[in-house]
Amino acid sequence: MGDVLVGACSWTDRQLVASGWYPRGRRDAEGRLRHYASRLPV
Repeated sequence: MGDVLVGACSWTDRQLVASGWYPRGRRDAEGRLRHYASRLPV
């Protein structure tokens, strides 16, 4: 049996964007998704 990976679609969540979790320069949609995917590779 393979690994089970779990993720969330919260890279678009307004509260997460406003929280400062994303670094400066990565707040556009592509930058947020790339940052999120680098931390949670699912």
